[in-house]
Amino acid sequence: MPRPYLLILILASALTSGTDGYSIRLVNGNNDCSGRVEILHNGRWGTVCDDSWDSKDAAVVCRQLGCGGADSANSGAKFGQGSDPIWLDDVVCSGSESSLTQCSHRGFGVHDCSHSEDAGVVCRDVRLVSGSDSCCGRVEIRHNSQWGTVCDDDWDMKDAAVVCRQLQCGSAISAPHSASFGQGSGSIWLDDVGCSGGEGALTQCSHRGLGTNNCNHGEDAGVVCSGDLQKPTLSLISTHAVVSPGENIQFRCTTPKPRCNANAEFHLFINGPAISSQTHVSSVTFNLESVGVSRQGIYSCDYSYQTGTIKSPSSNTVKVTVVHLQQPSIPRIAPDGGFDVGPQGPLIPWGHSFTIICSTESQYAGGSFYLFRESNIKSQPAVDHSASFSFPEADHSHEGNYSCVYEVSLSSRTFRSSASELLVITITVHLQQPSIPRIFPDGGFDVGPQGPLIPWGHSFTIICSTESQYPGGSFYLFRESNITSIQSADNLSASFSFPEADYSHEGNYSCVYEVSLSSRTFRSSASELLVITITASLLPVIGASVSAVLLLSSVLIIILLVKRRQKQRNKETNFKCSFKKGAANTYAGGSHDNKNDDDEADYENVQFDENMDHDDSEQDYINIDHSEHVNVDTDDSEEVYVNVNVMENKSVVGKSNDNIYESDE
Repeated sequence: MPRPYLLILILASALTSGTDGYSIRLVNGNNDCSGRVEILHNGRWGTVCDDSWDSKDAAVVCRQLGCGGADSANSGAKFGQGSDPIWLDDVVCSGSESSLTQCSHRGFGVHDCSHSEDAGVVCRDVRLVSGSDSCCGRVEIRHNSQWGTVCDDDWDMKDAAVVCRQLQCGSAISAPHSASFGQGSGSIWLDDVGCSGGEGALTQCSHRGLGTNNCNHGEDAGVVCSGDLQKPTLSLISTHAVVSPGENIQFRCTTPKPRCNANAEFHLFINGPAISSQTHVSSVTFNLESVGVSRQGIYSCDYSYQTGTIKSPSSNTVKVTVVHLQQPSIPRIAPDGGFDVGPQGPLIPWGHSFTIICSTESQYAGGSFYLFRESNIKSQPAVDHSASFSFPEADHSHEGNYSCVYEVSLSSRTFRSSASELLVITITVHLQQPSIPRIFPDGGFDVGPQGPLIPWGHSFTIICSTESQYPGGSFYLFRESNITSIQSADNLSASFSFPEADYSHEGNYSCVYEVSLSSRTFRSSASELLVITITASLLPVIGASVSAVLLLSSVLIIILLVKRRQKQRNKETNFKCSFKKGAANTYAGGSHDNKNDDDEADYENVQFDENMDHDDSEQDYINIDHSEHVNVDTDDSEEVYVNVNVMENKSVVGKSNDNIYESDE
């Protein structure tokens, strides 16, 4: 009897593990790592009720006993009923506890069970040690109540897959060689293992036999199983999740439970599709540089092994907003209902009101618009994605290049759009063309084909006027291209007086109106031309005409007299005159009827020689050798008898001494 008791004590000691002041053991099983679960409390061994008993509870028991993983969590006293007491009931473990007493329960000795509900556990005879968890590490199997290693000769992924499946650690990720998880100690139980991959236990695969090997612990085989791949964590390590186009974004994807230095392939997803991948053991950083609108969306990550055949769950999501504000529009608003458009933009009349409206099609509500003119800024809150900037009275300080910028705040950040196209505003002063009426000089004038005819010496006035809305200017009177005179406008008109017209006043006249506004000077276009013609006075013309006629008449009379005398001279030069008997006796006498009391008879004796010339003396009385006498009556009734002896082809070239006798009859 003492021997059996001693044997039982030895077995119990082999299966007992103490933690937190409590010991645990497995009894009545097929080996050291299977049986009914019992706990030592207050010096007595007691059972555990199977209420809520599961694989997580069994895993804690197997790990606490160093038996690797749990194959099964048994209920209904599968390994036989124990004896009082029943120490635990309603045990609930998370699976990570180091001892069963750390799991939640109703309290020691508190239960509503019987021993027909005693819980049991079957642990595996294979384990993975020196890894980060129970699903990766150096492979060890239990034989003859002793844990020993496996040699890496012919060790491959099929062998690792059997171990992972046997340990319920998911799929095999890798099958490391050369004591990757450190060298074991004790026996090397297996060598030249060759599994097909479908076996239920490593010992079912072909091998050289338990304990037969030609290895050392430098060749200890290892396994990395996927286990329960944990959900990775995706975090944004750049400053903001709301960014502008062109900014950089950085994410980090991390697994909370790396698989024993096995490289995982991490993937970054946006709105579903993967956009990047990197390989690392536990975490990677994804850098997205100069992002555009296409990078806006919902991001997530995962990791996988064996070229994607073993995948983790997807991570949490991170929303990234790429704020792309469209370029605002800046339409040309009509001032007071209308405006002209110049080569560059609208022409706004000085003094008129005008409004500039900025608008956008932004997908973000609220915001503000900024109106820029060079370095000047005005702002207005956006209402329905637009804002109006009013200018009640245009002046030249409003001229310039205008542009709009839309601004919005998102996630404590401020974003601005690009500037709109330029709107070039020009402030104009439109001066109407002046009028230049034709003013009547001295009460009247004639109008020629081109304009007024101003009598020479008369006064006349030119009046320029306009209907400009800008009073207080001046009028310029131009003759041709020269400024004749300048007058300040009085009631939008000015008079230019000419007190005495002369020919220097002739020409083409025009008016220009000039006004100064905001320290700038503006001129209207020139009026229509007024053509001034200066004409002569009528009386001087008549006097001159009469004088000219008299003068002409006098000239004509003189010419006739000269011609008559010349004719007479010509006759004298063609004849040679002589008196009968060599002398000419001329008797001149008045008739008795016309004789005065003091009349005297004149006797004139004239001797003519050949070649005698006749001078310009007084009228000569000549006796001509002829058959008849010529009787010449004079105005004073004197009778002249002339005898002339004419000799052909002779001329008178000289004149003799004359003896002139005058007597009264």
